Amino acid sequence: MSNRRHDQSESFGERLRTLRRAAGLSQEALAERAGLTTNAIGALERGERRQPYPDTIRRLADALELDEIQRASLSLTLSPREPTAGPGPGLNAVGLRAFPADLTSFVGRQREVADVCDLLTTSTRLLTLIGPGGVGKTRLATHCAELLAHHFPDGIWFVDLAPVRSSESLETAIAHQLSPHLGGSSQFQLHDMLAGIMSHRCLLVIDNMEQVVDGAPMLLEMLVQTSHLKLLVTSRSPLRVRGEQEYRIPPLDVSTPTDTGQQGTPAFGDAVQLFVDRAQSVVSSFQVTSDNAAVVEDICRMIDGLPLALELAAARVSLLPLPLLRSELSKGLDILSNGAQDLPERQQTMRQAIAWSYDLLSAPEQMVFRRLAIFAGGCTSEAADAVCDPAGYPRFIDVLTGLVRAGLVTFDHDTDGDVRIRLLEPIRKFADACLEGLERDQTHQRHATCYRTLALDVEPRLQRADQLVWLAYLRRERHNLHQAIGYFTSNQQLEPAIDIVWSLWRFWWLSGQQQEAHQWLEHIVDAMATSPEPIDDMYAGRAQTGLGSFAWAQGDDQKAQPALDAGIAHARQAGDTRTEAIGLTLRGLIRIRKNDLDTAHDDLTSSSDIARQANDPWVSAWTLSYLGILALVRHQHGLAEQHFADSLAMASKTEDRQPVSEALYYLGQLALTRGDSRSAGAWFAQGLQIALEIQELILTGCYFRGLAGILTRIGDVADAVELLGYVASTIDDSRIPWYMDMLDRPVREHILNQAHLGLGPEKVQSLLVSGSSLLASEAVEIAHRASIATHGLPARSRPESNGAE
Repeated sequence: MSNRRHDQSESFGERLRTLRRAAGLSQEALAERAGLTTNAIGALERGERRQPYPDTIRRLADALELDEIQRASLSLTLSPREPTAGPGPGLNAVGLRAFPADLTSFVGRQREVADVCDLLTTSTRLLTLIGPGGVGKTRLATHCAELLAHHFPDGIWFVDLAPVRSSESLETAIAHQLSPHLGGSSQFQLHDMLAGIMSHRCLLVIDNMEQVVDGAPMLLEMLVQTSHLKLLVTSRSPLRVRGEQEYRIPPLDVSTPTDTGQQGTPAFGDAVQLFVDRAQSVVSSFQVTSDNAAVVEDICRMIDGLPLALELAAARVSLLPLPLLRSELSKGLDILSNGAQDLPERQQTMRQAIAWSYDLLSAPEQMVFRRLAIFAGGCTSEAADAVCDPAGYPRFIDVLTGLVRAGLVTFDHDTDGDVRIRLLEPIRKFADACLEGLERDQTHQRHATCYRTLALDVEPRLQRADQLVWLAYLRRERHNLHQAIGYFTSNQQLEPAIDIVWSLWRFWWLSGQQQEAHQWLEHIVDAMATSPEPIDDMYAGRAQTGLGSFAWAQGDDQKAQPALDAGIAHARQAGDTRTEAIGLTLRGLIRIRKNDLDTAHDDLTSSSDIARQANDPWVSAWTLSYLGILALVRHQHGLAEQHFADSLAMASKTEDRQPVSEALYYLGQLALTRGDSRSAGAWFAQGLQIALEIQELILTGCYFRGLAGILTRIGDVADAVELLGYVASTIDDSRIPWYMDMLDRPVREHILNQAHLGLGPEKVQSLLVSGSSLLASEAVEIAHRASIATHGLPARSRPESNGAE
């Protein structure tokens, strides 16, 4: 970039455009680098904003990577401030008037500060900061006003509308509060002020507009009657007038940044920094350490980074140990009280802050707000509509819009583009405390019924090509599903509880929630024994079979087999052939592990016959794979290969790609055992691609190790060991099913034996450590090289023992 002296006639905007273009950046790219808006960059370059905020100049210079000479030349282009007509009648000297004193430090909010300052120094004349009570609207407004004092040379004033309850009193209230600062008499009227500042550059900060929002058109009239007056308004809901720029204030970020602070010390999100700052005001020695960091982050996360809640919680650290504070927060809002006595009453407790907004809602809005508390982790608008049931009231979307405008409900956008309705946790706790008696019971019942319907609808989709979409959806709804199961079980509604657990059997397996599902089914089966109403055989069969399957997954064959025996008997009585076949398959696997091979063969063959007669390719695919495992145990490799091939063919008739990938894995391992590296590489490459696509971590790890076995055979032992290191860092070997571990363990032991012989223990350890830091893409690349390397090998190389025989 050139260091030439700039043209003295060049404006700041022209100079900025020249520097941006020289850096090869678009306005959008520069805005992203500098943490500004594209509109702000455009306004600067067009000359609409001639006196940018100093921090904005620094951000631009950093983003453009300017040296000291270039930074100075950019600053020299700033235009002298335009003179105004001088103070009008009664106008005080320049400065902040009637501003509340800031007696604590301002923490975080760098992006919001930059955005607000940029908006107020461009063409925006009415800016409304919107958010729920306790989010920090007032503090952000006053902080930005202080920073912008030099942009408004004719005055900045603060007006607090908290005492005002009627929009009819709005004009009088503003005039009354401004009168002492504008030299007015007791008869001072607003139009007198407007006449006095007609052409002056002033900023009026109006706080707590939400309860007089109907008077917002008067603010618009103030702007119409003046040339340069700007309004910065705080409100829990938008004003909804022409020319308003809404700016929603989010809670503070709770997440921990990936970078570190000075000298390698951990860096924290704004929420943790605010909590620590306020905690130090009551315990000066308070610090975040490796021992308490997790608890501090838990506390900040439990209150969703809401600044008022953080300050109230931090005030308790002098009395409560952090773990006890965390425990008290889980019980409700009572702990978030006893704020500073000089604060307004509504800010002394979290409950009062939220009640201020709740009292401004209409009756339908209050009802929906209370009922939204029943959801755990948010919900879709469809679920909210079904559960909150605003029958006889305006359309649900209208009620919901009112809650969003009031700042009590937020919309979360996930990576899939779905929108979820959510209440910040302190707000949800307030709503939950308001939901009582019969209304609470009925809302709970509708909620549980809604998620039972969801489970039944999703069940067949979990075995289709779009299963990943539904697995992701269910992960977002898991807390609501857990709550629905708990409600049904505790109220002896056992069949609906069984519906949810059984219908989502695949989800619990694939999402690693086998232990939770096992616990639910234990409770359900125990409750079945004491239920006053008899349980239908179909439901009893599914509950017992599910319990047996998850006990088996936990490695508890002693509990699994009796449950499976009972489940098979109930399913047979009910004519539920699929449940019977699943139970027989799982019991067959238990009997293989017990070396009871003949009865295992009987169970697996019976299951296969039932699935074939029912034309159920999904159950057939799994059962044939396990018949292949039985054949391997019996050292019948030819029969095992036939079963695995049949399983692959059957699985290919379904839309569920997991049994396809698993069958490919067995075929690859069998080929590796026979010394056929080329076939093994082909099977592994095809199956790994599917495992990666369906995000099946255990199977992916087994594929990586199988391909590492091929690398060892072709002499690339170092890459093989690095792959082992990567897999060890990403999966827990204890979660690998025993029949897959039977094939996987000998391969990894063979690799390590060869590596120790060829490379030595120290080098092996170094490679394992370096492998643990590989990116997923790097591990895939190594595995891909292994499969490519087998293309030139003969179809059947010399048989070698990998320990799997």
